[in-house]
Amino acid sequence: MHPDRIPRARRRELLALAALLPAAARAQPARKAAAPPPPLPAAPPESIGLSAPRLAQVTEVLAAAVTEGRINGAVLGLARHGKLGWLQAVGFRDAAQSERLRPDAIFPLGAITRPLASVAAMVLVERGRLKLTDPLSAHLPDFRDMRVATETGFERARRPITMHDLLRHTAGFTDARRYPGTPVAQLYVEAGLQAPDKTLAEAVAALARLPLLHQPGVLWDDSIATDVLARVVELAAGQPFDRVLAREVTTPWRMADTGFAVAARDEARRARPRADPLTGTLPQPPDSAAPVRIGGSTGLFGTAGDLLRFGQAMLAGGILDGARVLGLGSVALMTSDHLGQIPHDSASGQYLLGEGRGYGLGFPVRLGAGVNAMPGSPGDYDGAGSDGSQFLVDPARELVAVLMVNQANQFDHLFRLFRTLVYQTLAR
Repeated sequence: MHPDRIPRARRRELLALAALLPAAARAQPARKAAAPPPPLPAAPPESIGLSAPRLAQVTEVLAAAVTEGRINGAVLGLARHGKLGWLQAVGFRDAAQSERLRPDAIFPLGAITRPLASVAAMVLVERGRLKLTDPLSAHLPDFRDMRVATETGFERARRPITMHDLLRHTAGFTDARRYPGTPVAQLYVEAGLQAPDKTLAEAVAALARLPLLHQPGVLWDDSIATDVLARVVELAAGQPFDRVLAREVTTPWRMADTGFAVAARDEARRARPRADPLTGTLPQPPDSAAPVRIGGSTGLFGTAGDLLRFGQAMLAGGILDGARVLGLGSVALMTSDHLGQIPHDSASGQYLLGEGRGYGLGFPVRLGAGVNAMPGSPGDYDGAGSDGSQFLVDPARELVAVLMVNQANQFDHLFRLFRTLVYQTLAR
């Protein structure tokens, strides 16, 4: 039938239906690959209390960072009340800047590996295979008699390291790659403790022979404790850590792109860094092949969508789309402060936590309103990777936010900027 002969009312119906179809389905004659489904049910930003003009302003800030040479690209995602209000990419995927970045790009997660590893450990706690009060030596006997470095030599550890210490980073370990300069960090380097060709079992066995930097339980200090935790998880579950994490966490919550390697079919989605504008040096991103060393401190890759799903599952009390990984009580325990009177005035604590923040079981936690210079709500919690990606969960505002970046030399700038970008988008 000729278009002119279609009744006017029916023609309006057809036009309205066409407007609902994805742009790729309407495009002629070329056919593009369908966009991936949204990670959470989508909603107009204003309907969930986000300001569309403010979201556009955030996009402008990130686009300016691309223009200024700070980053190659970024993906920002925000969800409220379980609905996805914003998922946008700016910039480029490849170092040559010939390909635009897409929202489903794959990024290195760095230390965001730690909260996921902590969830996997808590699954075993719930099943009675581990207890937070267990001494580490009950699972790894080599840690029975630990020494602590002092200015004049060594002293015996005053109490055992516990599983609780591993999860809240009060075990007394350090991280030689992030925090070099101490004699203990130098011992880590000499022992090849964090070498990529050393298995997790080999690395943890070598760690047990080295002294602690601090007495257990006396100071919060960012460290490789989550690697030790991952080794305990392996032994308790009877499987390599990456399989435990996939079976217990990422598969149930349908985080399909999260893992310790990037599949060959997905290499074209992998976000690459740009050269440092000051030095001209191109940062070397992690190898996309499965590494020899698979632990709990770093190494995962993932997408903004997957990280939004993780945050939403935690916000909902351990369940997403009917798949319960943790009980509500366990999530509440993990996202409460576990430091109390334990100070966090180490260099890493002053930088990563600061005033007004504590630490739970795998997550920094905000203690109250104000005090900390970065925006937030009492009880919010977050995670950040050294390449720049970050996530935030704010139960008081039913908010989940993620920023995905692959630019290690911009971590400090992005770490301080992320929360400001997120909270200024709130309209109610």
